[in-house]
Amino acid sequence: MAPLTILLATLAASGGWDVLATEGGVTVWRRQAPDLDVPTFRAATTVRAPIEKVRDVIMDVARMAEWDSECLRSDVLRRVGDRRVL
Repeated sequence: MAPLTILLATLAASGGWDVLATEGGVTVWRRQAPDLDVPTFRAATTVRAPIEKVRDVIMDVARMAEWDSECLRSDVLRRVGDRRVL
C-alpha cells in the first residue's frame, strides 16, 4: 500500500492560527478561542504507514504511554461500538 499522508490540521493561514513550532516533521499551531480560557492547538505531520496500522496504534489504549510522552496512564472507560471508546 502506498504511504498515507494524514493531515491533522487544515491550512494554518485561516482562522487566526499562529505557528508555534516546527520540529521533526511536525508543525504545531496555536490560537486563542474567544470562548475558552486555554489556547487551542493543531498539529500536522506525515505518517508513512497503511491507515489500518495507524488506526491500530491509536486504538491500542493500553500502550498509549509508549508513543505519547505526556500520557502517564490510559484506560478504556466504555466501548461505543467496534471503533469508538471513551
